[in-house]
Amino acid sequence: MNAPSGWDSIAGQLALSTGQRITNTLVLFATIELGYAALSYLRCELLPAAERFNYPGKSTNGRFCRYICIQPIPMMELDVLLSAAVMWSILLRLLTSLFPYSGMGKPPMYGDFEAQRHWMEVTTQLPLKEWYVNSTRNDLMYWGLDYPPLTAYHSWLCGKISEQFNLSWTALNSSRGHESPEHKLFMRWSVLASDFVVFYPSVLYFGSLYNTKSKMATAIWALLINPAMILVDHGHFQYNGVCLGLFVLTVALAKRGRYALAAIAFSLSLNFKQIALYFAMPVFIHLLKACIVPSLNLSRFLHIAIATLGTFGIVWVPFAWSGGQQLIEQILYRIFPLQRGLFEDKVANFWYVTSVLVKYKKLFKSERLVQIAFGATLFFSLPSWIMLWAQGRNSQKKICNFKLALVRPCFMSSDTTLYGSFQLLFCRQLSIRLF
Repeated sequence: MNAPSGWDSIAGQLALSTGQRITNTLVLFATIELGYAALSYLRCELLPAAERFNYPGKSTNGRFCRYICIQPIPMMELDVLLSAAVMWSILLRLLTSLFPYSGMGKPPMYGDFEAQRHWMEVTTQLPLKEWYVNSTRNDLMYWGLDYPPLTAYHSWLCGKISEQFNLSWTALNSSRGHESPEHKLFMRWSVLASDFVVFYPSVLYFGSLYNTKSKMATAIWALLINPAMILVDHGHFQYNGVCLGLFVLTVALAKRGRYALAAIAFSLSLNFKQIALYFAMPVFIHLLKACIVPSLNLSRFLHIAIATLGTFGIVWVPFAWSGGQQLIEQILYRIFPLQRGLFEDKVANFWYVTSVLVKYKKLFKSERLVQIAFGATLFFSLPSWIMLWAQGRNSQKKICNFKLALVRPCFMSSDTTLYGSFQLLFCRQLSIRLF
């Protein structure tokens, strides 16, 4: 094996070595935290019930502590559990990232890892007006950008950071299929860093809404170690933690009555990944109802409207400024590829499952299929939207209606993925905090 030559190669080796050391340190720290949590739990079990649950105004009994369920948890034990939740979730992400990603070493497309890398290449090497436009320098058939502008900005930022380590990682065209160990390490850590910046703070803020410490610990554990997100983001390779984190933040802010901030958070989520449209109507109904019930609140409505329009304006104005209406239309065409039909490849939605029996593409034209999908989604979602608007004071019915409003569009959507279904199952559990 030839020794590495050049400062770039030496820097890459040092970066790889440093990254591996940091990974090993975090794994060791997480293991220690988990061991400490286990010992603290055992100590909690051995203490008398009165000492374990000695809270003013709370009854205590002789039941054993159920870890993070049902019973109140002493503050010290809660801190240990939350610390363990964070470290355990980090450990799961790191261990998952050690496995190959989808498409690794399989030309010519290589998988979503290459898609995300290619977007960094396009956004850093081409002017903004060319990011979504097909050209000799930007072949849209090779992982062309098809996510909203906020994802493009995120790719640009990650690409600029990667250039500080090695320019070849995002070199135009020549970097296609680049899979060096150093670059794979950088990409894996970029997903983890995105989670740290958006997802983790949102989950911890969301957990603070619970009025009992046991429920708070349970919620944080459940959200941080969600297997679908970890497998797709840190195994398969995507950045869904940003979109999901912003949606979690939306729910938390709405629960606290900060509706304008909730509108901003959801607008950012929608501008990061269009799959957030699955949640748009329930969120819209909840925010609109907050402006009307129990009485008309015009000031709140204006704040929400200005926050939403302002957020979309900030995200989209650079493209409108550089390419005008034509570029905006091209971006929308890329974001909503209706020409692909009801589904693409193998996806978890109603149309794919029933296509085994009904050959939709043979019976209807693509334009008609889009209309059918839209009508079916509207038909099956409308009852839950009506119930969500007309709901009374029964909290259980409110929760049930909100979950139905979230989950129905997913299975009738014309453009959903396997993870899209998981997103609904994951996010609908947050609905309880809205009521």
